[in-house]
Amino acid sequence: MLKVEEMFKKYHERLSNINTTNLTGTVSKATSMLIESLGPEVHVGELCRLTTHSGDKPVLAEVVGFKDKKTLLMPIADMHGISPKSEVIATGQPLKIKLGMSLRGRLLDGLGNPMDNKGPVNYDDFLSI
Repeated sequence: MLKVEEMFKKYHERLSNINTTNLTGTVSKATSMLIESLGPEVHVGELCRLTTHSGDKPVLAEVVGFKDKKTLLMPIADMHGISPKSEVIATGQPLKIKLGMSLRGRLLDGLGNPMDNKGPVNYDDFLSI
């Protein structure tokens, strides 16, 4: 009969490689096109999600720098709903654009989402920008 440790060994190995922590911070200041936050620990170019007071779709923002121990973010879209209590959640990923032949002739917004009412677009690959 197998020992319990042997039965679960492969699961322990898989779980040891999973990052289960969320890196978060809080908005401290928001001006016309710049958001300052206290945390999270991020890198320039990293994409963050900011919660809104209404709980709607989060606002995406790119880390553009640091000043006086604060993280400086530039929103990718409208900042509507951002408040001093908004949570800043690090994604660990840079902003990426979608690539593929199915983009030909399509009308897209700045994030590559279709705006022409022709349905979703199938993408072949992603490229960090």
